[in-house]
Amino acid sequence: MLDRNIQREMLMSAREDYPDAFPAEALEIPREVLNVNLFYLAEHGLVNAKWFSTLGDPRQAHSFTITAKGLDFIEDDGGLSAILGVVTIKLHEDSLKALLTNAVNESCEPDTVKERLIDQIKSLPADATKQVVLDAAKAGLAAAPSIAAMLGKSLGF
Repeated sequence: MLDRNIQREMLMSAREDYPDAFPAEALEIPREVLNVNLFYLAEHGLVNAKWFSTLGDPRQAHSFTITAKGLDFIEDDGGLSAILGVVTIKLHEDSLKALLTNAVNESCEPDTVKERLIDQIKSLPADATKQVVLDAAKAGLAAAPSIAAMLGKSLGF
């Protein structure tokens, strides 16, 4: 019963009445379908819903208000969430050293050179490890013949 078109209609309707609540009965959607999709949107934090029930009857949607998260979801640019939602990636020093060690092991260098590089990697202090990884990332991106094509393939374009 989950229907993306109905969910979009619900979000767009609530957006028109924002910040006021949108009356659920204003939508020409079968009650059961409306309730299921509204509950789903509410579980994801895209709307706040008000419900009512009478004795012996299942609860029914009364009204709903789109949330800031819901508004950002339906905006093409992602809204303020895209601007404020900075993603921080943290890698432990040992993980970084393991990445560097694997890269050295997969290189075409002679074994003696690989051994020396790996020994140096193991002895690097944290700040030096961070700098080496940043330098390696920059070099890898610069050496990629077509970073846009690689990213497109990786992201499914």
